[in-house]
Amino acid sequence: MSQEQIIEEILYEGLEDWVPIDTVIGWARETAPDEFKSLTTSVLEELLGNGWMLAGDIGDQGFEPRQGEWQATLQTLLQELEEMQWAPFGGGCWLANTEAGSEWVRRRRP
Repeated sequence: MSQEQIIEEILYEGLEDWVPIDTVIGWARETAPDEFKSLTTSVLEELLGNGWMLAGDIGDQGFEPRQGEWQATLQTLLQELEEMQWAPFGGGCWLANTEAGSEWVRRRRP
């Protein structure tokens, strides 16, 4: 599976619900077992950098986006994944589609 296909799958899942970071890691592990960390990072860079998804946490009010620039959010997220040894098991960050991300995937999967 290519990086673009992983992005499409994640955004497609995001049409219905928030996506746990485990999903991104899982697709990356399946695609590139020996390089899943770098693939996960590249996928997150595209999703966040293109404004297709927001990273956040599940709180009392539902999805709560993390504040700040996407680059800082990504660095914090990667640090958290390292601390969790890249196995968050439902913990850690969640991702939510933005309208731009939903539109992108709808154009690809009408």
